[in-house]
Amino acid sequence: MNRRFRWADLQIRRFKNCWDRKELKKALETIPESLEETYKEALTKVAPPRQERVRKVLMWLTESLRPMTQEEIADVASCENPEELLGVLTSLLVTLIDEEDKRTFKLANFSVKEYLIIKGADDKPPWYRFNDEQAHILISKMAVSLLLNTDRCTRSEDAKTENPLQKYSARFWPQHAAKVVDFNSEDSIERQREIDKLSSSKPHFTTWLQLHDHDAYWYGQYPHRQIFA
Repeated sequence: MNRRFRWADLQIRRFKNCWDRKELKKALETIPESLEETYKEALTKVAPPRQERVRKVLMWLTESLRPMTQEEIADVASCENPEELLGVLTSLLVTLIDEEDKRTFKLANFSVKEYLIIKGADDKPPWYRFNDEQAHILISKMAVSLLLNTDRCTRSEDAKTENPLQKYSARFWPQHAAKVVDFNSEDSIERQREIDKLSSSKPHFTTWLQLHDHDAYWYGQYPHRQIFA
């Protein structure tokens, strides 16, 4: 039943986005028969020059361990003004969350993730579809690369977040990396080299710890464990 309500809601949004009677008439004549067809229609309208950026954003939103801010999405897409990109996505695929005046986003419905994620073999998927592992490889690779390219001083009190993705990357890259099973692909091999560099280089390792104090987070979540310290 939830899927029926979701489909009906998306059709209402399609109609609201029409600029005039002519466009509304066309929308009424071409109503998608299913949720999947509705998502497909929205994504096939994305212009080719923007597809790579939209794909990256969809990967992050699909596997992100928390909702993402507009600034983080802008960094993922490498664009200073993500409003237009978000305008494409928020129409059907992504929802805006109001949390203390911060603009945060997540996938609008679990059915969006179900549609985007490929289950099983697919030799020639459309540009906007991918599997879980591809998304986790991309996220962990981007996160570790960001930490390797972040200049931090050695004193934690002087460390300031300049890139909106730094905090997320420092805290969550290990969880994304742990989801990767295929270690033989070119992307996985390159990602592992960067992980080795992050863990073996003292400046880079220090930067990581400055951006996310793992001990403080662990004890903050589980204070009773401090007795074993």
